[in-house]
Amino acid sequence: MLRWRLAALLGVVVCSALAWKLFLPDAGSGRNDFLALYAGGTLAGTSEIYNPQSVRDVQLHAIGEWGDSLQFSRLPYYALVLKPLTLLPYRWAYLIWEILSVAALAGFVALWPSTNERYKWVACCWSLPAFVALFDGQDVSFLLLWIALAVCAHRNGRPVLSGALLALCAAKYHLVVLVPLVIIAQRRWRMAAGAAAAGSVLLAISFAVAGPAWPWRYYAVITDARIHVGVRSMPNFHAMLAGLPFSTILEILASGAVAALVFVAARRQPLFEWSMALALVAGILVSFHSYVMDCALLLPPILLVLDSVMAAPLRIAALVLATPIPWFFLNLPAPLPTATRLLLVFLVLRMAWPAARGAAHASAATSEIGSLARTAPASSTRA
Repeated sequence: MLRWRLAALLGVVVCSALAWKLFLPDAGSGRNDFLALYAGGTLAGTSEIYNPQSVRDVQLHAIGEWGDSLQFSRLPYYALVLKPLTLLPYRWAYLIWEILSVAALAGFVALWPSTNERYKWVACCWSLPAFVALFDGQDVSFLLLWIALAVCAHRNGRPVLSGALLALCAAKYHLVVLVPLVIIAQRRWRMAAGAAAAGSVLLAISFAVAGPAWPWRYYAVITDARIHVGVRSMPNFHAMLAGLPFSTILEILASGAVAALVFVAARRQPLFEWSMALALVAGILVSFHSYVMDCALLLPPILLVLDSVMAAPLRIAALVLATPIPWFFLNLPAPLPTATRLLLVFLVLRMAWPAARGAAHASAATSEIGSLARTAPASSTRA
């Protein structure tokens, strides 16, 4: 027990040092992504949520600094969720946000189903993307919590609630864009109903918060090149193919092929958790806007693979992704970042391939998943 605690503590120290000193040297000043979230919450209830000048004014008032890339890029309902924090001075709001983020990450690890409790805590403590997300004031840890709660609800035979919880991931919908394909492929209509109902409520709140014209203002923000900084360090197809002839066409083709692979694999693989985890890895690759902190969403697939009895190459790939090494590569000159992206591609292909090849291979893959298949209730295969 002591060695596991020491391993977890060492991971916290190493990843905290790397996240702060290497990736986010200005994080201590509070000039990070939470500044954009704070501005959105402050402007909730007005039509200025997506006005760059209004966002700049809020940031200047909060800490005396601002950044062109720090625009509020969430849906309007999220600004309303953040509103209570903006009743506090920025420094206090930021402190509470960080405490809540850490609690959400711990909640994910505690709730995620695993046959080796100690191992999953160590893997989380060594997840550099998770620590970069925390130091950057990001909200990825909340997505992890919603995912874990959704899996728990699904395993307890409550697919409608599971779908509603997954709808909360709309905070960063571009990263979970392929999860609906899994729900459709596996014909989980009650889960789809829960997601649709919750999504409709969030959409109605968005129009109530920001007015009828917000979709056009929102589109102007997310298509502004100033918020898409550091393309060369992105872990996605967009960065991998940038600079090549016909890069846009190649990106569309690669994304379409991965989406099709996820759909076919999910159709033939009855275990929801495994197929959803596959969709999370693929979502990082196909997302136009993803960074190292977003790769904290790889914790579910990493933990599932390490908890399975899959072939050694896949387990080795997951183990490497559970260390800081591939994420350190993203900050280095080309071609080293490509190694990390190719590792993600391999993870997608190897997780999907047995099921995508056919029913017999899908059955073999389910057996290889091992502990997950044995611990999942009957209701978790089909709903």
